[in-house]
Amino acid sequence: MICVVCGKEFLRSRFSRQLTCSQECQRELCRQKQREYNKRRYEKKYPLRKVKCVICGKEFETRSTKRTCCSKECSQENIQRLVIAYKSKKFEPNPNVEKIELLGEGICRACFKKFEPRYQGEKFCSDKCRFEFWTPARIDALARFIEK
Repeated sequence: MICVVCGKEFLRSRFSRQLTCSQECQRELCRQKQREYNKRRYEKKYPLRKVKCVICGKEFETRSTKRTCCSKECSQENIQRLVIAYKSKKFEPNPNVEKIELLGEGICRACFKKFEPRYQGEKFCSDKCRFEFWTPARIDALARFIEK
C-alpha cells in the first residue's frame, strides 16, 4: 500500500483500513482534513459576493460584509475622504432625541425641588444639596446598615 500523505510504500494487514505509513503521517492527514472542513464551513458561512468599489467604481468579489474598496490605494483614498468629511462637520446634537423624554423630571432628595437631570439616575439638583444630604450621621447609619 502507498501512504496518502508522503507517498512511501508500507505494509498493512489484510483487513486494515490504514491509509498512512506512520503516526506522523496520520496526524498530518487529520490536519489536512480539518483544514479542508474549516475552509468549506467558512465558504458556506461567508459566500462570495460582488461589490462595487466606492472610489473607482470597479466591481470586485469579497466575503467580507464591511469591505467597500477594491485595493489598498482605493482604501487609503477612502480613508482620506472620510477624515476630511469628519473634520469639516461640526458637532451638532441630534435634534430627534429630546432630553426631557429620555430622563423626565427629577426631584432632589435633599431639598425636594423639581429639577431637570443631566444624566440617568441623577438624584440631586446641585452639589450643595448632595453635600448637605450626606451628613456624617447619615454616613455612619449607612455604614452600620452595610455591616449587618
